[in-house]
Amino acid sequence: MNKKSFFSSVMGVLLLSSQILLFSIGILNLNITPTSSYLIRAGDLIWNVSIYSSTYSSPSMADVDNDGQIEILIGTSSDGSYANSIICINSQGYIEWRYDLNGSVSGVPSIADVNNDNVLDILIADTTGIVYCIKGSDHTQQWNYTIPSKSQISSSIAIGNLDNDANIEVAFTAGDGKLYVLNGQNGNLEYNFTTGSSYLACPVIVDVDNDGRKEIIVSAGTILCFRTDSIFPIWNVSYSSSSTPAIADVDNDGILEIFLGLESNKIICLNAATGALKWSYDLIGYVHHSSPVVADVDKDGVMELIIGTYVENAIYCLNAVNGNFKWKYVTNDWIYSTPVIAEFNGDGFIDIFVSSWDKNLYVLDGRNGALMYKYQTGGQIYSNPLVGDIDEDGLLEIIFSSFDKGVYCLATNGRSTSIPGPWPMFGGDPTIKLFYMDSDNDNIPNHLEMALKTAPNIKDTDNDGNDDNVEITIYSTDPTKKDTDGDTMPDNWEIQNQLNPNYINDAFSDYDNDGLTNQNEYLRGTNPHDPDSDNDFLNDLLDPAPNNFLMPMVYGGAVLGIILVIMIISLKSKRKSK
Repeated sequence: MNKKSFFSSVMGVLLLSSQILLFSIGILNLNITPTSSYLIRAGDLIWNVSIYSSTYSSPSMADVDNDGQIEILIGTSSDGSYANSIICINSQGYIEWRYDLNGSVSGVPSIADVNNDNVLDILIADTTGIVYCIKGSDHTQQWNYTIPSKSQISSSIAIGNLDNDANIEVAFTAGDGKLYVLNGQNGNLEYNFTTGSSYLACPVIVDVDNDGRKEIIVSAGTILCFRTDSIFPIWNVSYSSSSTPAIADVDNDGILEIFLGLESNKIICLNAATGALKWSYDLIGYVHHSSPVVADVDKDGVMELIIGTYVENAIYCLNAVNGNFKWKYVTNDWIYSTPVIAEFNGDGFIDIFVSSWDKNLYVLDGRNGALMYKYQTGGQIYSNPLVGDIDEDGLLEIIFSSFDKGVYCLATNGRSTSIPGPWPMFGGDPTIKLFYMDSDNDNIPNHLEMALKTAPNIKDTDNDGNDDNVEITIYSTDPTKKDTDGDTMPDNWEIQNQLNPNYINDAFSDYDNDGLTNQNEYLRGTNPHDPDSDNDFLNDLLDPAPNNFLMPMVYGGAVLGIILVIMIISLKSKRKSK
């Protein structure tokens, strides 16, 4: 074999070896972080775990034990081997623990630090009239409270600081026709209001009149708004509803609106401060338990209302400002669940997730209601879905339960650092002023900050000059990173200089054709849209001080001085030589 052939053979073996090595590394990486869209497609089943009991409850998610991993919490019904309990499932779909209760669960687990010990607590109520506070770190009971009537509690637990003191309050409604408010620190009863009818809906805690104090809104046979310092409602209206209200200022007039689905075949909008009717929409069927969601789902600048109906089995989309019909999608059976909004396929548009008694989870296009995807289970679905990035791959997953005793996790291509993005528990939409706490007043509730991994007590988690809310809702940047796209140019600098903080390749562009890439412009502190940042008639690439207008004159003067000295020395030398 001659030298040329030997050299070619060696190079071929090296090339083949490198390709095998790269392929092996790729395979290893795929096993470690299966995040690529070509590996798992939107809608694929990631896991399904049996909880050995049917459930009317819906899941919630948070890192309840502070181990860096997301956990999923759900309550069970009175049948099966895991009856009457709350179950914790880890992000891989394995049951971590369960806590036995006295009765079955209809509501959704609420998660918050209610006793100010920097540990998340799980709040849940059962059908025997007991409310439990369970410590998330070791799933031990902190306290429980039994209502005197021992009536069924079907509602979820509302959490908030009602009287602006150091304590968090816990509020719920019960089958004895009362609203109860407990001290979150110890579970002691603070007060209760007689409402006159039993309730399925969760109370809503909100400042309806902008006076700095929270009010509580409850809905059943009558819609009532209570001040927290009085047993008498400030207003009440005679509408029958099992729907938890959604509250938002949809017309930007500074006054909140309340949205409800009614048992009398209507959807209504009320003035939150007075209870006055603003508009109503007549339905073919009625609303039972499904709660409205308010968001700009078609990105036309106007908020829409999404809700499910009973009997007609439809998802409705209305203009939230005036109640005009936009679209509806009809399923094959009743809809009890509350819709959830998030990205499904990563196209930047909002999609609707809703489950039906016909055993299917549906994904609809928010712009027109077109069916994008559905997933069939082995049983009817009462559960609200939730959405979150449970495996921290940057993409959202869908979690929901079915009467086949399974909890399901499906993949999406939706981004995890967007709004709408994570929907970690009931009432997850940050545009709706619901009952959860917002410690830093950045319009992102604490429970959503936990899902986004932002700091609930700091408005600007990454300290990059942009508040978390602004990063998420306006710029779609990661509020936990100063440089979202990793191009060495900070998000704030890119935003200020009209670059794209989500596009890594703009670092290598030269928008002003001065010979400097945008990345070099950042490093030199120059304007990426101006070839002469300091207007000294010298191109930034050639300018030794591109941000100092006077510096060229200094340099020029120095150069002239040097030339003059050289000329003087030269003349003196010539004279001496003569």
